[in-house]
Amino acid sequence: MVRLENALQNPMGRNVLACAFRSVAAVLVQKYKLPVDPDRILFLLDRVKGNKLSGSTVFKIPQMWREVLLQLTGHDFDMGIKIWEVNTETLSPAQMAALIYHELRHLTLEPETGEHVLSRHHDMEDWNELVPFGDWERNAGSLPDLMSGGIPTLGE
Repeated sequence: MVRLENALQNPMGRNVLACAFRSVAAVLVQKYKLPVDPDRILFLLDRVKGNKLSGSTVFKIPQMWREVLLQLTGHDFDMGIKIWEVNTETLSPAQMAALIYHELRHLTLEPETGEHVLSRHHDMEDWNELVPFGDWERNAGSLPDLMSGGIPTLGE
């Protein structure tokens, strides 16, 4: 598990490290056998104030910044997942797990290089898993808990 010991105890700025999300991602990757390496993902919390933005985003880290991050941390991060802080204040743990799972489903590992490949769109298999969640941001009561339960299928 990636540990960033040199991270500031009181981070400043808009984008801060959010390593706690890596442990949720690690559980989801192991439990659902996702072809993803959470240790290669930089998790960020965006402290933007004001209107609530939609959940989160996943992005490829440019090569220049990969090299800088590797020099600073000793870890080769090739992707990032950014979650807006206003969402962490209002989402339940089940909703946060669904949010992280959704972003992880945009990634796969390239077998030859071991690097992540980003796909912005979901294929039919992804949608079969994601549709039962419905509007996970607003309908938390009917949301399955991915951390303790399983993924429902259409028709359940």
